[in-house]
Amino acid sequence: ILNVFLTLLLIGIITGSAMACALAIYVKNYVDPTFDVGNLQSNSNLTTSIYVEKTNVLFYKAIAFEALDEYDLSIKSLEEITDNISRYTLVNKYLKLAILYIKVKRYEDAKKAYEYASLIDHFKKNDMFLLVESDLFYVSKKYNDALETFESFFLKSPNKYKYLDRYILINIKLNKLDEAYNFYNAYYYNRALQGSHK
Repeated sequence: ILNVFLTLLLIGIITGSAMACALAIYVKNYVDPTFDVGNLQSNSNLTTSIYVEKTNVLFYKAIAFEALDEYDLSIKSLEEITDNISRYTLVNKYLKLAILYIKVKRYEDAKKAYEYASLIDHFKKNDMFLLVESDLFYVSKKYNDALETFESFFLKSPNKYKYLDRYILINIKLNKLDEAYNFYNAYYYNRALQGSHK
């Protein structure tokens, strides 16, 4: 009986802590946007765990919405993530926002997001800076600069293959149709063949 009582007591304490943390997050998001979950006075890791999980869910939602071309919903998910996160994650958030803002033609917001990310990462170690710069050159019709910057990104980034369309679109704007076609054959077509044999 004592073991059962202690077990129930422990479950009650854990459940109560979880509800308190959930309420704190609710207050932060819907009642007082300036309330900082990171400043809660608690020695428990539960608060941090719930907050990190919520942040991850919002990132995953943003990625999923982007894949569905639901750019406004993707932006909304990212904007719901507060800035009391790691510097690395914060840079990723604003660079991704910059890319999405460009897709919905919010160019000034894109520039501000890029500039804010630059303040956090002065040395621009994240290779996505180059992709955003290329996109900004592209929408400014500076196609040669866009191409040069994208080529730097392509050489540096391990995640380049999901952005291959940029190179083709830039070369089309530069009237380099042969280059665009050859690039398509070298990467899109060959990668499609490789995928079909897996």
